[in-house]
Amino acid sequence: MTLIDPSPRTIGEFEVGPIGFGCWRFTNDKLDQAEAVLETALDVGMNLVDTADVYGFDWGGGGFGENEALLGKLIAANPSLRGRMVLATKGGITPPVPYNSSRDYLTGAVHASLERLAVEFVDIYMIHRPDMYTHPEEVAATLTALREAGKVREFGVSNFTPA
Repeated sequence: MTLIDPSPRTIGEFEVGPIGFGCWRFTNDKLDQAEAVLETALDVGMNLVDTADVYGFDWGGGGFGENEALLGKLIAANPSLRGRMVLATKGGITPPVPYNSSRDYLTGAVHASLERLAVEFVDIYMIHRPDMYTHPEEVAATLTALREAGKVREFGVSNFTPA
């Protein structure tokens, strides 16, 4: 009996395995260990590597962006890793303010993520959580502009429920 359909899924232009590698708790000062974990995930077909700018934040004031920075160090040290993954990240959680999907924030957040990840573009960029204060048209226009600028190849949402 198969619990998970092993066939690939399509997300926009990308084909990904049925299980992604979630990086929420992926923190490690030992790069060789972190690289071994990432390579193992990729080797077993977890080619969707999902992170967020807030991953690593300890809510005590530090750590924002640390997870992306760790992935960036791994990619910089072994550039072939980048070609094996569909790299997804998220933005819009802005401690201490809960959510911000404004044009200014998202544009800056994408550029900061690219710098931390040591890449020129991300494959998928997602709005991390619903922002009730930014109009959806502004969010869509911002993400479209980022895609047209070559910073984001696909975009979407995370933690949203169907309307």
